[in-house]
Amino acid sequence: MTADEERKRLHTWTCAVAAALGAEWSAEVHDGYAFRLRRADGLAFYVSSRRAPGRIQIALSLSVEEYRQRCRHYPPGERAPTPDLDVAFDRPAEPVARDIVRWLVPGAVAVWGMARVGLKERRRAVGRRNRLAREVGVILGDTAREPRTSESEVTYYLIYGDIRVTGEDAVRFDLRSVPRAAALRLAETIARVVREASGAALNAGEGVATGAERHLAGDHVIRWLAGVRSHVIKS
Repeated sequence: MTADEERKRLHTWTCAVAAALGAEWSAEVHDGYAFRLRRADGLAFYVSSRRAPGRIQIALSLSVEEYRQRCRHYPPGERAPTPDLDVAFDRPAEPVARDIVRWLVPGAVAVWGMARVGLKERRRAVGRRNRLAREVGVILGDTAREPRTSESEVTYYLIYGDIRVTGEDAVRFDLRSVPRAAALRLAETIARVVREASGAALNAGEGVATGAERHLAGDHVIRWLAGVRSHVIKS
């Protein structure tokens, strides 16, 4: 059997399984030699005959972002297991559809649901991070170049280094070769802000600064930093 013949046979088989699963299921092309079974709500299974001759693998299909959220629950470098089903190529569509519903769908729905929840949480966190980055950008104004946005951070490049917004309540300052006068003013500002935040936390009986206080501290430092940049530019 040629590759094209095998592909056509797999396509026909996948369409038959989709029909046996019911009206809410459809078959679609995934890549050159694989297909997907997709349910109307978005749940999908990857269908491939690459694993072994005469066998078909049916496995949960996740988007790249969903799979990343899935991998968060496992140690770095460890591949997250994916619910799958291995069947013979000549197995009729009706019993395969029953096996999918009975054995594959329940576990797949649980994994897919966790991935979707994690993805929604991640998108909300990125949205909050980007809002903080926009606040930082407004404060910096023309003292910083256009920021670079990546999956993990938003970076503003300044004369003496850069500011990296890494989370919804996390701003990292990477400064280099700051002149003596500016460095002393920066140290004074940081010390004052830390004392204010620590005092507020202790008054609240917490012993550590809250998120809002850390945000306020970062805001003060950024404002000072913007002033220094403007002063250097004008001078």
